[in-house]
Amino acid sequence: MKIDWKGLSKTKGYISLKKAYINDIRGSYGLYDNQKNKSIALKKFIWVICRAKHYSVRTDKALEQVLTEWEENRSYNWNNYYQDCNQPKLNSKSTKPRGIKGLKLYYKSMNKLYSAAERKQMINDIIQNKHKKDSKKVKKRWTSLQKNNKI
Repeated sequence: MKIDWKGLSKTKGYISLKKAYINDIRGSYGLYDNQKNKSIALKKFIWVICRAKHYSVRTDKALEQVLTEWEENRSYNWNNYYQDCNQPKLNSKSTKPRGIKGLKLYYKSMNKLYSAAERKQMINDIIQNKHKKDSKKVKKRWTSLQKNNKI
């Protein structure tokens, strides 16, 4: 996907995002005093653009529209607002987790709904149920006729 940077730079969302980024770099909040922290802020800014691009591809919206919606919803510091928990990656396929590993990741990501002990118990229950189902699939034993004739 090609980005029209001239068109993007004139949108309300991009202007607001860039203004917040520049304010942080100039030290209005006192967060980025040295060069190392400025490079971290630049990486975060690039991350926001890439994640907005990802959302625009997955949701069939324009990149400008995605950025503008995010900036309109943002009511606090941009560095804290743009995180994986607020803008997670969208899957193109089914959102249902597959297999034990998928279920483990799914329950581990539910940190706001359940406590750590409850999540751990859910994962253990899933694993035990899986083992029970697998243990019921016993291979057929050979009959005495098959053993003797070696069929």
